[in-house]
Amino acid sequence: MSYRLLIYSIFFGGMVLLLFPGAVISDELFLKNNDRLTGLIVEMAGEKLTFETSYGGKIVVIREEISGLKSSGVLVFTLADGTVIEGVAQPTVEEGRIGIRSAGTAEITFHDFNTVKGIASPGKKDDRYFKGRLNAAAYLADGNRNAKTHHFESEIVGRAEKNRLTVGGSYDAASDQGRRTEENGKGHLKYDYFLGDKWYLYANGAAAKDRFRDLNLRTFVGFGAGRQIWESATRNLSFEAGLGYTDVDYESAPDEHYPSARWAAGYDRQLFDTAARFFHKHELLIGLEDFEDLILQAKTGLGLPLYRNFNAAIQVDVEWDNRPAAGTERTDTHYRVGIDYTW
Repeated sequence: MSYRLLIYSIFFGGMVLLLFPGAVISDELFLKNNDRLTGLIVEMAGEKLTFETSYGGKIVVIREEISGLKSSGVLVFTLADGTVIEGVAQPTVEEGRIGIRSAGTAEITFHDFNTVKGIASPGKKDDRYFKGRLNAAAYLADGNRNAKTHHFESEIVGRAEKNRLTVGGSYDAASDQGRRTEENGKGHLKYDYFLGDKWYLYANGAAAKDRFRDLNLRTFVGFGAGRQIWESATRNLSFEAGLGYTDVDYESAPDEHYPSARWAAGYDRQLFDTAARFFHKHELLIGLEDFEDLILQAKTGLGLPLYRNFNAAIQVDVEWDNRPAAGTERTDTHYRVGIDYTW
C-alpha cells in the first residue's frame, strides 16, 4: 500500500468514525424481541435503563424487555444484596443473565439481570480540570565518539465547562563530533467550545521550524468540529475534522501557500487497571488545490509509572511530508525513551 493510499484511508476512515462513532465504538443492548441497539449505556435506575444512540438520542428501555448487555468500558453495577462491582458487561448465551468482568481482578462473575438494581458510570465527568505533561529525553556519548541529542516536549490542557484550551510545543537538537545534525521546534494552540457533552467546535493554529528540512517556518490556522467520544481519567478518545490554510516558508525552495483540509484524532487509556498508559495522536493536512500536498504527524507511546507523577516514556514520533523540499527525505522518525512528568 502506498503512503498516499494509506493517508486517504486514514482521512476517509476517520470521517466515518467522526460522523458514525457508534459503528465501531459502542455499548450494545440486546432485547427479548431479538432487536439489538448500539450506543451508550447512560444509567439504569429502578425498572428503566437509559440508552443513548447516535440516531435517536436518549431512549428509555423497560428492564423486562432486556435480555442482555455488552459495554465497551467500565460501568458500576449495584446488585440487590448491596454488592457494588466495577467492571465490563459481557453477554451470555443464557437470556436474562449477564457476565461482569471485574475491573480490578479481571474475574468474570455471572448474574441474573433481575438482581442488578443499578448501573452507572464510574463517576460523573468533571467538566473543570487542568492537566499537563512534560517530557524530556537525552543521549550523550563521549570518548571515540562525541554525540548529544536532546528532546523536550510539553502540553497543557485546561477546561472549564464548555471551554477547553490546549497549548503545547517541542524542541529537538542533536550534534555529532561537534557538528549540529538536527534542530527543530514545533508549537500548537487549540480552543474548543462544547455544544453539548460530545460535539464541539474548534479553532487552532500550529507552527513548525526545521532547518535540516529547509523549513524556515510552516504555519497552519484553521477551524472545524470535533466529537469527544470518551473523556475521563481512565480513557479519552476524540476525532476532529475541519478546514484551514497552510503557509510554508522554505529557506531555499519556493514557498507554498494553499487551503487545506484537516483530520485529527487523539486516544489514550489506562492499561490493566494500573497507572500505565498508552497514547496515540495524529494530525493529517491535505491540500485542497493539489491533493499531493499531504502532511501527516503522528505520536504513539507508552507511559510506565516510576514514582508518583513521574513515568518512563517510550515514544515513536513520525512526520511524513509527501512533497518535501528538494534534497530532503519525506519521512522523519524518532524513537525516544525518556521521562514524563504528568499532573
